[in-house]
Amino acid sequence: MGLTQGMLAPLRKPGAFNQGALLAFNPLVAAALFIVNMWLWHVPPVYQLAVTETWVHAAMHIAFMAGGIIYWWPVLQATPAKLTEGGRLLYLFVTGMPMGMLALLLIATNSVVYEHYNTTEGLFGLSPIEDQQVAGVIMGALGEFAGFIAISLLFFRYIDKEGLDEPRRGPDGLPIRDTTP
Repeated sequence: MGLTQGMLAPLRKPGAFNQGALLAFNPLVAAALFIVNMWLWHVPPVYQLAVTETWVHAAMHIAFMAGGIIYWWPVLQATPAKLTEGGRLLYLFVTGMPMGMLALLLIATNSVVYEHYNTTEGLFGLSPIEDQQVAGVIMGALGEFAGFIAISLLFFRYIDKEGLDEPRRGPDGLPIRDTTP
């Protein structure tokens, strides 16, 4: 959030890396990458590999961090698409739904999705299904909370800016001309 336009200038220079980064930060691409990344790592065989292989587990967390940066970039920084506050609100609202569905899947299913947890005792003595449901609640609650905070801040900023471009009007409803030099 503290990056200045000068710090971002190298990103705008020609080059394959910069072009790829600019494409990734496009809101449509960023949202798709984030959603696909989250869902891909939660596919049972992929998840199973991540809990059994250290290097895959590390790759998963790197992918989560990179996906998160790419996802939040259009909200926090100016992108070539230059989203308005209304566009940022829509971006967050629309992209929140697939993530909520992933959390709901973990909460609502009657069977354990990840076989790895059938062989372990859950934290605090929870059964594997209870542990999975708690994980779904945490995933959904944290995601919704972050989205709620961001949407609330953007909404109030949007409302605050509304009407600033409209001319001041007199009691008769006609625009008042500014005659100050």
